[in-house]
Amino acid sequence: MLYLITHPLKRPAEKQLDLLLGTLDLFGIEYKRTTPDQIPAGSTVITDCFVMETPFGDPGHDIAQAVIDACTGRDCRIVFYYPSESYATLSASFVPTAQLCLEHSIEAHLVKCGDWDIIGFTNHNLPEFFAWVISSDFNLARLSYTQHMIDTQPKTHRFLFLNGEQRDNREYLFKQYREAGLLEQSIYSHRSGKSAEGFGPNEDWQDPFVHPDFRFYAYYPSHFYRTEVSVISETTQMEFFPTEKTYKCLMLGHPFILYGGYNDLNKLRTLGFRTFDSWIDEKYDRCQWPVERADAVLKAIETCPDSIFDVSQDVRTHNRRQFLTVANRAYFRLINILQDIDKNVTITDNF
Repeated sequence: MLYLITHPLKRPAEKQLDLLLGTLDLFGIEYKRTTPDQIPAGSTVITDCFVMETPFGDPGHDIAQAVIDACTGRDCRIVFYYPSESYATLSASFVPTAQLCLEHSIEAHLVKCGDWDIIGFTNHNLPEFFAWVISSDFNLARLSYTQHMIDTQPKTHRFLFLNGEQRDNREYLFKQYREAGLLEQSIYSHRSGKSAEGFGPNEDWQDPFVHPDFRFYAYYPSHFYRTEVSVISETTQMEFFPTEKTYKCLMLGHPFILYGGYNDLNKLRTLGFRTFDSWIDEKYDRCQWPVERADAVLKAIETCPDSIFDVSQDVRTHNRRQFLTVANRAYFRLINILQDIDKNVTITDNF
């Protein structure tokens, strides 16, 4: 039996709970939604609450503290489950939670998407999470249409360059990109503005900062079929944290240049994807520091061959097929993590 204690508020990361519950139901794992005062001794508790939650006063802080107190000295293990945010975003919650568990001698596990290991947790990485998120019924229903349009429609812009939340490394690349005169060749978004031709409703497109659900979980097909190459500025450049930004290109079969963490392209290959090293200078992937990597990414953009879209059909087709494999693998990755944490987690015969 697993015991679930979840955050009471609706948050942007709510879909991560859908994956957890869907996995438990799929494999017939017995679980119970409970409260800290009902945690049995020797049990495995899964929670998406952390100490030092933001904003200040968030109830998750008190819940996490209560869970830790309830598990102290009772031979329990706690699984902190939050695959939707990177260490760069949630370090203020991840680190003090791990420290508190160390102080209380609690066996603590962290299930996350990124590969930055945090002292105090046994770290479990779920890089398939965002692939699973965007393999929604809505996206899959129009997938064949979008892929067909990408393959057949004339391109009006060279690059697709979408920038969401403000992050220092992302701002640096955008500044260099703009100064290089590349915005004129792009469909782009940024807090300072967006391209006039967005090809969304009424020949424009909705503000990505007002409609975050759409930005996270969907896309405008025309953004991809009107452009040749995506320039992806990932959430973090400090770890391998593939989000919807990267997975949209893999799902749709869109060539891309990735400003992510060190060695991210190689890590994508370990998931079975192919990159565009036959035509694009991907040495940027081996640049250790984010600013150095951004400069190399800009050079790769500037030297990207005009023929990249036409010559890369085999790679694009392969990635489309592999994407669905990776997205569906999220269930198996998560159940394997849970079985690794608790040997009593068994799959029922009904599966």
